[in-house]
Amino acid sequence: MPKLSLLCLLCLLSLAACASSGAGSDGPAAGTHFEPFRGKDIDGKTVDLADELGRDVIFVSFWATWCEPCKSEMPFLQRFHETYQKDGLSIVSVSLDGPDTIAEVAPYIRKQGYTFPVLLDDSGDIAQSHNPSATAPYAILVGRDGRVVRRITGFQPSEAEHLESELKALLAQPTP
Repeated sequence: MPKLSLLCLLCLLSLAACASSGAGSDGPAAGTHFEPFRGKDIDGKTVDLADELGRDVIFVSFWATWCEPCKSEMPFLQRFHETYQKDGLSIVSVSLDGPDTIAEVAPYIRKQGYTFPVLLDDSGDIAQSHNPSATAPYAILVGRDGRVVRRITGFQPSEAEHLESELKALLAQPTP
């Protein structure tokens, strides 16, 4: 019985760490201009968000292989990517994995069949400028005008339908 209690406590602590609070001045505030970044994806290809800024709706997701809520968000991101990429949705995922787990990122992404860009933030520079508390999951939604629409801390599958409606509304807006 003590092992079960310890296991439950560890699970609760893990979940709390994954969805730590993103309130306050952590990351770019809604209404501000989004500062694009550049990084290498899991295949070593450079992804530069400046190429999409001011043209596409951008959804930047911060996640980690050790974060279960992050993993439950990924299939929804893949569906949004497949459905709305042609309409101007750019989904970019940034791994918060550190030296001890970064080697697990590419195999996990490939095994799951995710096709949106997944960046490896080896230096931590992207997280430092856009998600300083390293909250996971954490997302930044950017409109076609290049301004932050909102920041999203945590993920619940029940919120996916609302997010999809929000994405559709933003994609329906004309490119500036």
